[in-house]
Amino acid sequence: MGQIMQFRVIPIGPVDTTIPAPALVLPPIAPTPTPTVGVTPREIVLSEIMDPVTGLPMEALLDGLHFIDTVAPNPPLFTEAADSVNVWQFINTTGDAHPCIYTLSRSKILDRQPFNVAGSLPHGMRGLQEVEIH
Repeated sequence: MGQIMQFRVIPIGPVDTTIPAPALVLPPIAPTPTPTVGVTPREIVLSEIMDPVTGLPMEALLDGLHFIDTVAPNPPLFTEAADSVNVWQFINTTGDAHPCIYTLSRSKILDRQPFNVAGSLPHGMRGLQEVEIH
């Protein structure tokens, strides 16, 4: 039997009126940095291995590798030069909206576009390509 978790949202106090809503201003958006000259955009394919019996995902792969294959003592999937600006193109062939979280680098999404290339994805599955700058 599955477990259910309940979240109860309660008020934390009175509404903050210290700054009137019309006076609230968002900080400016920083300009997009220019990629480092000579650095080729990197395509990173996110995929899954499906269970042949249930049809559910069993494993997630990053460029065809298991995550454990990319950590010490194994060589990393890739390395970037210090202080370089790189473009990473995440090609998400999974059914997950957000299968990869990376928190140790600053990034900015440059583009996001759906794709469906006949024959490249099983059962007409749709994918999402996300282009980011790091």
